[in-house]
Amino acid sequence: MPGFDARKLVIVAGMPRAGTTTLYHLLDRHPACFVPFRKETAYFSYNHYKGADWFTGLYRERRTDVPLLDISPQYFADLRSIERIRALAPDARVILSVRDPVAWIVSLFFQINKFEHKPSFAAFLDGYTIATPREPMHCALADGFVRRAIEAFRTAFGKNLLLYRFELFRDNPVRALQAIEHFAGIQPWFTDTTYAPVKVNATTQYHWRWLTWLLSRESVISAIDTLFPRPLIRRVRLAADSLTMPGGDRPGPTLAEADLQLAEARLGADRDWVNSLFADHPVLLGDGRPFEPPCPLRPAGAPVATTVEPETA
Repeated sequence: MPGFDARKLVIVAGMPRAGTTTLYHLLDRHPACFVPFRKETAYFSYNHYKGADWFTGLYRERRTDVPLLDISPQYFADLRSIERIRALAPDARVILSVRDPVAWIVSLFFQINKFEHKPSFAAFLDGYTIATPREPMHCALADGFVRRAIEAFRTAFGKNLLLYRFELFRDNPVRALQAIEHFAGIQPWFTDTTYAPVKVNATTQYHWRWLTWLLSRESVISAIDTLFPRPLIRRVRLAADSLTMPGGDRPGPTLAEADLQLAEARLGADRDWVNSLFADHPVLLGDGRPFEPPCPLRPAGAPVATTVEPETA
């Protein structure tokens, strides 16, 4: 049984609120790659204390020579993850979905407030802490953080880093997925025929605090992993995610005008930098070269037959 192979590791490191949950479900359907039943292992962040054996054990069911996916958007906000990734898997391929920083911070604020209420948007911009039992994770998000984080990943991983615009994934999901396949060394599978839209984890999604609390307990997660077969876990997980998505056009939450202006003031420079980074191409390698899979990419925003609305605000 092949199990874990660091040479085959592909890490989707964020950004949070840039389609990573949707991407998880799509890649979980893919016949030529393996994702663990935990959507977010967070091993290279606040779960690092659990040790390499815990992390590699999540891939024990991998039975063919296929890439292994770790989709944990915490890594983008926790730059400790960079050296930890390099230590365990120096040849890992890393992927970042890059969203407009102003839209991103607004979406992230509402998402975080589903789980723990923040006093105000202004206080949230100053950063927040995920209070885990062993390795608390402090997130500083504004005032140039997006640029610093992306540059840190580019410096560390170079040509082993893929960056793509979130808008490409939102508007032309098949083209974005084909780029991910090609970069990650995943056997091509996504086409206009095989692709099926998945809408999960949007800001309008219903949130049941008791269920979130229950499913965040390590004892519960370990029991699920031990007692239930992977195909059943996959079906139940997707059904639960889909059940919490509202039907119709339920309006999402909105910020006060003063808060929107504050977001512009503190992340507008990051947005300008992101726009300049992707000025000529929606998909780049970490060394700055445009990334061209065999099937040319449509420009972000070009009309297509199928679209996805992942994690929108």
